[in-house]
Amino acid sequence: MTISLNSENINTILNFINIFGIFIVAVIGYKYQHYLEKLKPLTAEEILKRENFINNKLKIYYEAINLLARHGAASRSEVLDAAGIRVPDIKDDPTEAEINKTCMKLALFTGNWKIIEKFQEYWVPIPPPNLYGEILEMIRKDLGYEDIDSKKFDYLFVVMPKSGVQL
Repeated sequence: MTISLNSENINTILNFINIFGIFIVAVIGYKYQHYLEKLKPLTAEEILKRENFINNKLKIYYEAINLLARHGAASRSEVLDAAGIRVPDIKDDPTEAEINKTCMKLALFTGNWKIIEKFQEYWVPIPPPNLYGEILEMIRKDLGYEDIDSKKFDYLFVVMPKSGVQL
């Protein structure tokens, strides 16, 4: 079977090339328009929305760090009970309601689910000191700050002696 190149076949080939060329130009135009859309400056509403989100995220992280510090300090502070046995001083320890409320807020605002997992791991009677540093490192990464070496950051709580209590 041979194909002769008469004017009808040439027109068909040229029409196909034209349609294919138009398709290619349309795809390139769509991609370029999509690229330009990303470069478009943000509106005041979008900027305000992002600022509010970041500010709320910071507030939640501060709240979570405060709870972690309270628990860490309470778990390392001891008082004598009625029998004269040293027990953790839990009067400043966060309540379950505070912990759960902060955990739900973290779920709304954090970009890293491991922060929530580590936050939940922290609520043992005496949390490992390096866990606090790991959580801080992940929070810093989520906020876009430089890394810290959590292995070198075993958080030590300052424990002040209670007045009138002999340990």
